[in-house]
Amino acid sequence: MTSNLTDKGLRDLKLIKRALDQGDTTAYNELMKYTEILYILCYLKSW
Repeated sequence: MTSNLTDKGLRDLKLIKRALDQGDTTAYNELMKYTEILYILCYLKSW
């Protein structure tokens, strides 16, 4: 799975693992920066 990811994708995957596995709030806060764009993309996809 990771072989198809960009450098940014690998960084994000590490953040996700840290947030989930270790409860790292710094990683979680970094991921929360994406929430607005994710909502927009989901909304546009539903059209």
